[in-house]
Amino acid sequence: MNDLFKKINTLVNATVNDLLGSESSYRKSLTPAQLGKDIDREIVALRQKVNEALEHETRLQQQVVSLDDELTRWDRQADEAVSQGNDTAARDGIAELQVVERRRIIVETDLNDHRLVSQELIL
Repeated sequence: MNDLFKKINTLVNATVNDLLGSESSYRKSLTPAQLGKDIDREIVALRQKVNEALEHETRLQQQVVSLDDELTRWDRQADEAVSQGNDTAARDGIAELQVVERRRIIVETDLNDHRLVSQELIL
């Protein structure tokens, strides 16, 4: 998904740079001819992409919170198993805890990457 946003960002940057020309022309007012015939449609499409990016970020944040809750649950179960002397259940709980930790790291990394790409898209 992050690759998609990177590609969209590159496309948007290229389109904007083509419209604006050199960096020195950024401060100049653009004429309607320079903006293109469908600028309103393009603005709506870009705004939709930004909204989708923000919605995806919210979903990733929710996944991190959910995985944090799951980590807490597995940690508690492993602690209870140790206190009850149930080594097998404790090992199983720790194994599940490690799996969830890896998933959380992946989701958090995706979230951080997505935030960077989203910021570039918004800019």
